Amino acid sequence: MFGCSRPSESAAFEKKAAWAAQAFPAPVITQEQFREMGKVLLIDTRTEAEFAVSHLPGAINWADYKNAPPPEAVRSRAQAGKPVVFYCSIGYRSGDATAHAAKVLGRKAKLFNLRGGIFQWANEGGTLEGGDRVHGYDQEWGELLSPAIRFFPR
Repeated sequence: MFGCSRPSESAAFEKKAAWAAQAFPAPVITQEQFREMGKVLLIDTRTEAEFAVSHLPGAINWADYKNAPPPEAVRSRAQAGKPVVFYCSIGYRSGDATAHAAKVLGRKAKLFNLRGGIFQWANEGGTLEGGDRVHGYDQEWGELLSPAIRFFPR
C-alpha cells in the first residue's frame, strides 16, 4: 500500500471494489452516499462467523441468501418503498444478494449494494458493532484491511 494512508485508498482495493461493483446487475451506492442516507435497513451477506466478529450497527445477517428467501424485514421495507442496503467484505457477495433480492421483490424495490463493503467502512473509521476488528475472509482479501483492524480466526 505504498503511499496510501489506508488500504481502501490503494489501487488494489479500488480494483477489487470496482470488480465487485460491476459483477452483478445491482444498484451500487458509495460509502459517501450511504452515510448521507440516514437510517436504513442493513443486510450483511457475509458468513455467520464473519458477522460474529463485527458488523455495521443494526445489521441483519443473511448469509444464506442463495437458498433462503429475503428476511421479513427486507420484504417489509421493500414493499413500503424504503431503502435496503446490502454489504459484505467488499461488495461481491452483497451484489449477488442484492440482485437476487431484486428478482424476488421486484425492480421497484429500493435495494442497494454498498461499494467497498465493511472493509472500506472500517478502514475509514466507521463504527462497528460486535467488535472492533473485521474478519479478513481469507489471507488475500484480508490484506485489504488495515492491519490494526484485521482479524483471522485461529
